[in-house]
Amino acid sequence: MQPLARISCWKLLGFYLFLIASLAWPDPYQLQPDSVVASSVEEVFDDPVHEWLRGRDALCGDSSWEPTIANWLDAGVDDELLKWWNGTKDTRGATMFVDLISTSFGDMSRGQQCGIGKSNCFVPDCQPFKDNSGPRSVYFVRYSIVQMHTLFNNRYDAANTAESDFTAVREEITDDFFHWDVDVDLKAAQPWITAGVSTVFEFIPYARLVKYASETVKMASPRLLDSAQAFAVAGTSLIGESGTEKIEKQMGTIKELGVLIKEATQDIRDGLDKWSAGLFSGDPDATGNTIDYLRGGRFTLPFMSASEMSDYMFRLRVAWLLDKQWHKSAKDHSKKFVMCANATDVPCDDDSRYSDGNRTCCLYQITGKAEYENATELVKLRGGTYNFNISDITASSLRTYLNKGFNFDERNVTELVMNSLSVNDTQYFAQGLSAEGVFTIPVCDVGSQAWWVAKWTDKPPMLPCCCGIGCGETLHFFNASDMFQWREYEDQKFKDKLDERCVRYGAN
Repeated sequence: MQPLARISCWKLLGFYLFLIASLAWPDPYQLQPDSVVASSVEEVFDDPVHEWLRGRDALCGDSSWEPTIANWLDAGVDDELLKWWNGTKDTRGATMFVDLISTSFGDMSRGQQCGIGKSNCFVPDCQPFKDNSGPRSVYFVRYSIVQMHTLFNNRYDAANTAESDFTAVREEITDDFFHWDVDVDLKAAQPWITAGVSTVFEFIPYARLVKYASETVKMASPRLLDSAQAFAVAGTSLIGESGTEKIEKQMGTIKELGVLIKEATQDIRDGLDKWSAGLFSGDPDATGNTIDYLRGGRFTLPFMSASEMSDYMFRLRVAWLLDKQWHKSAKDHSKKFVMCANATDVPCDDDSRYSDGNRTCCLYQITGKAEYENATELVKLRGGTYNFNISDITASSLRTYLNKGFNFDERNVTELVMNSLSVNDTQYFAQGLSAEGVFTIPVCDVGSQAWWVAKWTDKPPMLPCCCGIGCGETLHFFNASDMFQWREYEDQKFKDKLDERCVRYGAN
């Protein structure tokens, strides 16, 4: 497996932007006779495939045939599948994995073809399959294959919309947020591009696990975690190595981002097509092969819908752009920062308030003249185009500060995402934009001195100048937030204003 650090920035950017532009596409495949094609990812949490199966339980006469984690474990599918696959090594020749397993058991379905652009991938009707002595374990594998097939096709089809979707909002993003020169460093973006891919592929639908007994979840977890991690690493690694020289430069406008999408889309489609073809043939890829990704019954669980995926990835990209631009513009323009105190409440704009149970924090913005102002872009972020929860900005910045202080290194973000892999709501995707590292706005924590938190309605308002225990983090906070501008005269003028409005012993 090639190291993630060596993955092509160029194709990663394209794959990431393809994901953020993913929309819910209707399933283009018709139902086969006496069969059901997997639902579109858009409908996956409503789960019509599972609903169909539940409706057919009476025909099968046994609810244990419903594809679930518990039934997967009970049927010993992982061991049975591995034993069968290894046993066919000398006889299968060039036969595709999906064709071989579909013609070897039960109804002996012929012509089964799964993958990008294939239209004959289906789950056989339960009763005929069972009547023909088809093993329950194979039926679950057939179901999981269709789920994987649908996942690939939805993402592949969504690539067609990547360029037009981004173009549609590109001008709006520029008008809404970038009042000064846009400065986007694509090298700095690469770790987030990789992390965005990893986040989607490693997701385990934890909400569906709560219905299982704790012992079942405990037994299934190691296999689910292993298969999810391997799938995420493989999905990230497949992007290839071409085009790196085209992206290793600093962009001056968001428009150039649109050009990159257009040039990368075909690479994305080719990469997914190649990976899909290999998986459904049974060929190994960067981290394993088809049966490895089916382990633990992970594909009996419905994935996030296409709309959820596209919404998350779109907002993650906007968040990254804004966070970077806010930091850069703070040198010459308004500064954003977070203040926290060990209290249940602090005075601020209610929309930005966040509490983790131990402390309460709020988001503020001041001008270069040390005066508070309303951040107009936050109003726009709440709107329908972006649909941000402003408290997520505060929460993410706090989590970043608590774990990394003022030294967050985005090069480690993929590791951060991978380390969050779990079967509960601590997964990176589950935390949304409030996850660590998404926003890195500097935090001034005043501890038990809650009375000192900025009151921007006061005239003149109190400003942050005593951060950390014994004010020991004040200088670090000033540096991180660019509280002092570069020009010496203005530095002193700003400092004078600051000293006039804060606790004297806090001006370290």
